[in-house]
Amino acid sequence: MKILSPLGNPNSAMSANPVSIETIKRYYRVDRREIAFLRFIFEAYDGIAVLETLEPKAGIVVFHIAPDCERDVDAILQDLKKEIVIEPAHIQNELACGKISSTLQKERVW
Repeated sequence: MKILSPLGNPNSAMSANPVSIETIKRYYRVDRREIAFLRFIFEAYDGIAVLETLEPKAGIVVFHIAPDCERDVDAILQDLKKEIVIEPAHIQNELACGKISSTLQKERVW
């Protein structure tokens, strides 16, 4: 099975098993109404980070940051903090593995 390259060029197909790269994961709590906006912003900065929503009601997201892009992501987030609520989410490892809802029930939800 072949997957077309991002440019859609059928002559430069990628294998179905692309090489996995390690990303840096950072967890944040954001205003849940702003999740789509954040996703849009980071998609515009092609390749520096991918935003994943872990708990939409509580606004818990994780950024999967490409190697050597932490400074860029930090700069973007610092600028965005002037306009929207973005704060580090301190969640435990077991919560990051799919058990997030039970602990979040005790925390503030916007």
